[in-house]
Amino acid sequence: MKRFIIFLFLTTLFTSMTFAQDEFFEKYSDKKGVSVTFISKSMFSRMSGGKVEGGKLKDIEWVRVLSVENRAMVAQVKADVLNEFSSANGYEEQMRVQENGETTIIKRFVSKKKQCVLLLVVYDSLSIEVVMIAGKDLSISDIRKVK
Repeated sequence: MKRFIIFLFLTTLFTSMTFAQDEFFEKYSDKKGVSVTFISKSMFSRMSGGKVEGGKLKDIEWVRVLSVENRAMVAQVKADVLNEFSSANGYEEQMRVQENGETTIIKRFVSKKKQCVLLLVVYDSLSIEVVMIAGKDLSISDIRKVK
């Protein structure tokens, strides 16, 4: 019974995390100067014949991209991204680069089921790009191998 309760709790936690990700991207989907893209696993099998060094392309479940060029929204989206995908919510910062007024952040979240989410955020005062990639225990080097 204990195992069932723990399993139920973890499933609920992971499901609510997925819904939170969906809600974040959907929140901005109908705004002017914003584009939201979703790419499914089946689309990856069609891209370049599914070829990738090391075979990691098959491990990608989905990709979401949020691109904001509406200057009035950049500060709010940045604040929402940093709040929603914080260490308090299980995201570990892997890298941060600040150069010429542009900031790049890479964060990683891994669930108990080895579901991995990589988050790439690039922003300056004029725009912000958020890329979220989900799959099985992905790393930054795996993503670089995609041709």
